[in-house]
Amino acid sequence: MPELPEVESVIRGLRGELIGRRLLNLDCFWERTLSDETASGFAAAIRGREIRSLARRAKYIVIHTDTAAIVIHLRMTGRLYISKPGAQQEADRWLRV
Repeated sequence: MPELPEVESVIRGLRGELIGRRLLNLDCFWERTLSDETASGFAAAIRGREIRSLARRAKYIVIHTDTAAIVIHLRMTGRLYISKPGAQQEADRWLRV
């Protein structure tokens, strides 16, 4: 499980890449990780949202959009996959911007 410094490193690496971009899609491979929503419903809710900032709250990554916040825990792997449109399918895991 990633510790606080690893989570902070992930956020710092993502800030330059994501702030100001729009979310195009979400692929969730374990739907039980979503609290009150289906994967397709959540993907529809975030589609088109602009990422305004990224922050850390304890070991959670908080992605602030123009209308909501997305809270992500890296779980045991410590990985968050971000891909651009047209990227190889195996690299496309969670968020597409």
